[in-house]
This record gives sequence, C-alpha cells and structure tokens, in this order.
Amino acid sequence: QFVHFVGTVAGEDIGILSLNTRQFPEVEIDSFGILPGLIGRGIGRAFLSEALDTIWADSPKRIWLHTSSDDHPNALRNYLARGFRIYEP
Repeated sequence: QFVHFVGTVAGEDIGILSLNTRQFPEVEIDSFGILPGLIGRGIGRAFLSEALDTIWADSPKRIWLHTSSDDHPNALRNYLARGFRIYEP
C-alpha cells in the first residue's frame, strides 16, 4: 500500500512524501520533495528528518529510497546526512 503526506509549516504546504509499505517491515520512500521556491532554505533537511522520525516510530526493519538524475543536486547530500547509505547491488 502507498501512504501519502503533504508536509506543512504554519499551515502552508511545503512538499510531499509518499511511502510504499507493501513490503513492511521494509519501507520505501517512493517520492519526497519540497516546493521549488523553498529549496536552499533547510526545509528539505527538516522535512526529511521529521519524516524519518515518523517512519521509524512504526519500527520498520529498513527505510530505503532510490535516487535519480532528476533529483536536486543537494538531495544525495541530504539523504546521506540523515543516515542513508549508498547501496549498489
């Protein structure tokens, strides 16, 4: 199943988070992003940290995501800073 969230700050939308929980206890972050006008203000960092705290509260075994060449250039740095590791099978 997919679970979708809209991130908000002070009642204003800031971005989206979509989770694929079909393989729970593994959770995939299927989509994550903030609105273009908010990039570079630390909001993505805070939103991802809050999202991960919320996901970990359900005691998954693993949280993972795919990156893409379409990601913002700072996305990988944000993921690594939040504890993700690069995995190449």
